[in-house]
Amino acid sequence: MNHRSVKPIPAERVPFGLVAWLEQTKITLPLRGVECQFNVCGEVVSVELDQIFHQNSGQPLDCLYTFPLPASAAVYRCQMHVNGRVISARVEEREQARKLAREKKAAGHRTALVEMERDNLFTLSLGNVQPGDIIVVRLAYFQVLTRLGDWTSFSVPFCPGVRYVPGTPLLRTNQGRGTVDDTDQAPDASRISPPRIDRLHPDAAYLCVAGTVEHPLGELKDLSSPSHPVIVKSQLSCSSVAIADRGAAPDADFILRWTEIEPEGVRSAGWVVSHETEAFALIRLRAPAQVAAPTSYAQDLYFLIDRSGSMQGLKWQKAVEAFRAFLGGLGEQDRVWATFFESRYRDLAEKPLPARELASDAGVQSLEALGTGGGTELFPALAHVLKKIETHSTGRPVSLLLITDGQVANERAILQQLAGHAELRVHVFGIDIAINDGFLQKLAAQHHGSACLLSPQDDIVGAVKRLGERLGRPVLTAIRTPEGWELAGQEMPDLHADEVLSLPLRARGKSPRPERAVSLEAMRPDGQPARYSFDLAKTESPAVRLLWAKRRIDFLLAQGQAKEAIALAKECNLVCDGTAFVAWDETEKVPVSAPDREVYQPAMQIRSLMANRPVGRVCRAQAMPSMDEDAARYFCAGSPAPGDHFQERQVILGNAYSTPCDSDEPELQRWRGEIAKDVLFQNPAGLQFLDVLVAWAGSMPNETGRRLRRLEELLISLRRAAGQPVQERRKLVREWIARRLEGEDQPRVLEAFQRWEAEAQQLSSF
Repeated sequence: MNHRSVKPIPAERVPFGLVAWLEQTKITLPLRGVECQFNVCGEVVSVELDQIFHQNSGQPLDCLYTFPLPASAAVYRCQMHVNGRVISARVEEREQARKLAREKKAAGHRTALVEMERDNLFTLSLGNVQPGDIIVVRLAYFQVLTRLGDWTSFSVPFCPGVRYVPGTPLLRTNQGRGTVDDTDQAPDASRISPPRIDRLHPDAAYLCVAGTVEHPLGELKDLSSPSHPVIVKSQLSCSSVAIADRGAAPDADFILRWTEIEPEGVRSAGWVVSHETEAFALIRLRAPAQVAAPTSYAQDLYFLIDRSGSMQGLKWQKAVEAFRAFLGGLGEQDRVWATFFESRYRDLAEKPLPARELASDAGVQSLEALGTGGGTELFPALAHVLKKIETHSTGRPVSLLLITDGQVANERAILQQLAGHAELRVHVFGIDIAINDGFLQKLAAQHHGSACLLSPQDDIVGAVKRLGERLGRPVLTAIRTPEGWELAGQEMPDLHADEVLSLPLRARGKSPRPERAVSLEAMRPDGQPARYSFDLAKTESPAVRLLWAKRRIDFLLAQGQAKEAIALAKECNLVCDGTAFVAWDETEKVPVSAPDREVYQPAMQIRSLMANRPVGRVCRAQAMPSMDEDAARYFCAGSPAPGDHFQERQVILGNAYSTPCDSDEPELQRWRGEIAKDVLFQNPAGLQFLDVLVAWAGSMPNETGRRLRRLEELLISLRRAAGQPVQERRKLVREWIARRLEGEDQPRVLEAFQRWEAEAQQLSSF
């Protein structure tokens, strides 16, 4: 077969015309990396998040970036680090902050504006970013730890979820620059739908996460992450944790979880801090795991289960697994209704049926076959279930349990829909790797329920068991705050078996010598009163005061008192709905960017998970392991630096993961299809060389996952060098072979490389 070829332009020839213009105007996406440091102490995790930007174009530009933060976090600090200078942002009312940012930008100052789009979604706007600038936006927040039974955890989100946008597109100009039009049901959809790139994009940012977990009493075990492979180094009173994968990308939430030793009886703890004429306390009341259940408790549980397209793969498998686990844990007198929804909804039965009867039904045993598809039309499905509750469950205790990833854009409408059913207890079981915690936690809190948010790799059955025990075993009710102390405004929830209650409190006139102990009063299930005392440990941390202020602000906003909420937010420098962080660099004036020089930094595509395919190509849905000391030394040799063009992607999984994955073959073919698009390999010998690499990766099933990582490394390396001469890019391949192949494999692959190289040189000489 004759192959037509074109002699390439010599590497030393200077580009001209259209080619030169394209090279001169190309802009590398500015976000180079995201780095996170955390510290867990007592009941609180403190997090610092750095977003590192590098401007490589020849002209000033503006940059937009949409990113998530935990909905319940008290975000109290925002700084802009510009070429060695540190500018602290302040909280202003949103429109005032926008006005300040516009004025300072027009006057020639670098600016930063951070606006809240949802409780857990923010937009960063950088203005007048100059050629060569390295800008680090540092955000700091406090958050109360999440507890479910003996599990304790926290998560740091890095990738915004892909929300389903219902409704009809509006004809007006969109509010934002996102990929989805504003609609009548989500009028700001264009502000919450950023563009996306995948982790193989040449400009994809790196991710680095490290921190410590303090445990002075030693009540901690099984420290691990269901989301990422981690290195754990345990000491007597604390443990250090770091992501092991130096090629990690910000495409999923980072979750850290551990088990605390089961307490005996009801345990309490407390911390107190003084501030001017006030004292703030954070108290933790932990119930025992073993409590006698009421003998005559019968209830109706209504399940609303998401089977939309976003739940495909492992999430749908885990949702069905969770539903069946709930059925198995319910009592003989409990009845169950279930509705499965996507663009439409379908009921499991015509009326609520005994849980035991449903658990043995053949249709329930084969729910996986129902599959997923369509949109997340939660609003009409919820309206349908609320009507069924009125029809079938008058006079019986009722709970609604929602199983979903929560990825909807019309959260406010759904919350308002449920607001008219204040007596209905709502529990949420969220499954995702980039979960919409803001919506799901608010939904549960609004109706005095529990929110259990998990990764698809988690032990779902274990989580269901822990949550299921809360549905019918109250330990303490009618809990009352200590005299002289006040809550942030929310009602006091009941405390169930194996549950932890964390309460920020405020007392006026208690400074500078606050009380050393407080007491809570409550009622036991048998109607007897109970009193529990808390010894308050003095702390200097601002977390206690800021967490109270955060909950107070949320309460005021929920009550429609926006003016009071914004005033408190400005006083404490806490960002909230209706406010924004704003900062500008007064040190120097710089050229102003043109109106058309704005780059919308894409978010990462969320890491995909197919059924039975957990992250890291580990063939079991369990937490990622701790690395041994050799692996720790290898991975922790150094953190990636801003501006690095390549981050090492190898992950050592160790002997625990020697079982091959059935789904590696499709991944190998996907890799071959992607790299074959590179003009470098578009000759017969080049394609044969790729076939040799695929054969090498699949030749040892126990090693396929690790070898596939090395192939991805080669692909990214070549994409990053896309603008270099052919000879230099081919040299990268040779160096990769020398570095990544071992033993008898290296000569065989090197021989195929030499054939490809010889044919390419022959074609270029025509």
